[in-house]
Amino acid sequence: MNTSRSLFIILALILTPFARAEDLDVNLAGPGWTFALDPADRGESNLWHQPAPDWNGAKPHPRSGWDEIIVPHDYLTDPRYACTGVAWYRRSFAVPADAADSRTWRLHFDTVFQRCRVWLNGRFVGAHEGGYTPFEFSVADFLLPGRGNFLVVATDNRVKFRALPGARSGTTANAGQYPWLNYGGILGGVRLLGHAPVWIAGQKIETALAGDTWRISIRADVHNDTGQPRSGRLTATL
Repeated sequence: MNTSRSLFIILALILTPFARAEDLDVNLAGPGWTFALDPADRGESNLWHQPAPDWNGAKPHPRSGWDEIIVPHDYLTDPRYACTGVAWYRRSFAVPADAADSRTWRLHFDTVFQRCRVWLNGRFVGAHEGGYTPFEFSVADFLLPGRGNFLVVATDNRVKFRALPGARSGTTANAGQYPWLNYGGILGGVRLLGHAPVWIAGQKIETALAGDTWRISIRADVHNDTGQPRSGRLTATL
């Protein structure tokens, strides 16, 4: 490569005047999680997604016979379980008393294999399928400020034909075997992110060389969670 035609970009995007609220990043990975297998897929009917009726959020949610584990966690390779099927993860965590302010709150997962359903404080937040991509949910309406909150994730790593990745088709012996290990569980980080309600959700930077001139194209996706029209300025610093 001709080094005179190489371009290295350090670019910072700043959205003003909405960056007033202090950004908060709550790490929910690590210890504090409890775990249970659900081979008959009866956890939801048994109300495993609901907090204990006598729990007031002042202390961590009781284990109630569940196993203690550390996230990230894979129940296929964990020698205590080494299984395929549905499994549940639960934990409680506290949020600041001002969690109901003007911040946007997002619950972010790095990766959960292969399918999951998520509840917060007994309310269904959403579902996701695909173990190789991060995903997140907007949870401002689900948080209970100034007290403990109860997070539940039901995961499912069962092999299916109409899924990616999935079992191979065919009628010969072993044709339907899964082509690799079907890991199961919360395999990456989990974070609760709080920040200003007008925010940069993504950006795309493209460069092109025309003669001796570089052209830089910047696209920024800005989300407005206030429900009202807002005006601001997006500044790019090169």
